[in-house]
Amino acid sequence: MSTLLFVYLTMRVRGRMCVCHRFFLELLERRLSEPDCQAKGWLLDGFPHTAAQAEALRQRGLEPDKVVFLHAENAILVDRARCRRIDIDTNKIYHMADANALSPAIQPLTAAGTLDTQITQR
Repeated sequence: MSTLLFVYLTMRVRGRMCVCHRFFLELLERRLSEPDCQAKGWLLDGFPHTAAQAEALRQRGLEPDKVVFLHAENAILVDRARCRRIDIDTNKIYHMADANALSPAIQPLTAAGTLDTQITQR
């Protein structure tokens, strides 16, 4: 990535500001062109948001071969975001529901399928 693009993106992200559409697409195109994405595929979560963004991806040759659309009530989505926790050691994401949660907790499991108490104690 060019130094100027990296500096621009770093400043925007650290300041919690939006990244210009053009720069975001350039960065996305570069990343999806990397060998691991070409060999294993890629997943975009929450992008594109608009038809124009989808068209911009298509023009760059970045067309997914599958699309998954998940539909849920807004209250459930807010609840899932509010109760989301990320394990800093494994980067796994869990839904740690509390008494007011609208959806049940997702419990961290071991490879054997039993409750992973090391994670729940963190």
